[in-house]
Amino acid sequence: MRFRSISTRIFLCYLLAICLSTLVAGVSFYSLVRRYIEREAGLALAREAGAFAQSLASGSRRGHWPLRGIPSPMIFIFGGRPIESHYVVTDRDGSVISASSPEDFPIGSRWDQVWPEGSMAGQPADRPVTRYGRDFVAGVAAIPGSPDSPGMVIVYTRRSVLQTLNMVFWKYLIQGFGIGALVAAGFTVYLTSRIVHPLSVLRDKVRELGRLNFDVGLDLGRNDEIGELAMAFDDMARRLSEHDQAMRRFLHNTSHELKTPLMSIRGYAEGIRDGVFEGDEVGLALDVITAECQRLQAQVDELLYLGRLESPSERYELEPLVLRKVAEGVLAALKGWLETEGLTVDLDIPPDLTVLADKDKLECLLRNLLSNAIRHATNRILVSAKDDAAEGFTEIEVKDDGPGFSPEDLPNVFMPFYRGRGGEAGLGLAIVKAIAEGHRGWAVAENAAGGGAIVRIGLPKNPGAVSTVNVQPGR
Repeated sequence: MRFRSISTRIFLCYLLAICLSTLVAGVSFYSLVRRYIEREAGLALAREAGAFAQSLASGSRRGHWPLRGIPSPMIFIFGGRPIESHYVVTDRDGSVISASSPEDFPIGSRWDQVWPEGSMAGQPADRPVTRYGRDFVAGVAAIPGSPDSPGMVIVYTRRSVLQTLNMVFWKYLIQGFGIGALVAAGFTVYLTSRIVHPLSVLRDKVRELGRLNFDVGLDLGRNDEIGELAMAFDDMARRLSEHDQAMRRFLHNTSHELKTPLMSIRGYAEGIRDGVFEGDEVGLALDVITAECQRLQAQVDELLYLGRLESPSERYELEPLVLRKVAEGVLAALKGWLETEGLTVDLDIPPDLTVLADKDKLECLLRNLLSNAIRHATNRILVSAKDDAAEGFTEIEVKDDGPGFSPEDLPNVFMPFYRGRGGEAGLGLAIVKAIAEGHRGWAVAENAAGGGAIVRIGLPKNPGAVSTVNVQPGR
């Protein structure tokens, strides 16, 4: 594995987490075990002290002290192991009168001065108690009997002895944690491979996508975030494939549309050069060349405008506009064409209906919608608009009474230069769609129930609105 690879980083992170958790758990467990051992040892020593005190009391009643014959040091069993302990016997004043280890508690000394932590001051003397100190853990018991009898028995052991027992537990703990760490490391390797393998597959698919191979289905069979990433990748690949196909069609259609006027210009220019045209024919040929150049210029301008509209950097100067007033202005500019075609346009737009839009682009949108309808209408065109409060959009609809869209043309009519059933091609509806989407709106095309074509546009009431309509390509 490479050190900078994600698999290495995941493995090292898991390993670090295991080490830290093991260290924290080990230190905590060590402290708890140490306290537990000392507490249990203290209780055992207290029981030993109580039994020793009872033995001394019984001996004193028989007229002798049973100190002889007591092993020094004494051994008691704790945790299944023999533990070395010592005893101290004091009188009622706390002076040591007998000790199994005089170097710890000299005869004649006060035991609470030698070991201040073991003092019984203020403590009840009717039951054994436990005392803990820096060097010793002890059990203390008062000797029952007459007032002339000695006072207390202390049975103690050194902390270093208990530390040895604690180290035994610590050794077992380290062994257990070592086995657990090995198991966790194995699980970490498995988990890392489970995480990294789909990413490796995704990397290979991305490389395929970079080679324009869009048939790269990525079904990982997972329902987690990586599965969601795979679905997003598949969706991206599908969209890129659709975009690639659309661009290929666009280039084919565009080249065809530009080729036609260029071929005409070339033919007439060669005819003039070769003397094919004479007299007035030369003027007519030049007129054709001029007209084709103007047509070509218009197509190039529309292409440039469409490219600008589809650019993310294109600015939209939004302002409240009275829709009916804007529509009437566009109709006035198209009045001559409408009269020539013998068409009537009905406006069904409330006079107070306003939209938030860029004025120039809204006029361009309406002009292209009406131009498209004029080319296909038979007698009448209806332009209507209404507010959709539930969706937060203003819906504009242009309906003509022409033949409508053919089923095969309907999905493609918003494509630039798409040539449909009628044989006409252009950029009008492509520009309409780009302007609508630039306003964060939508554009759809469909056939009317009674015949004719309908193009509907949705413009948001506010810039933050998001389209909730499934946009279908239209005419």
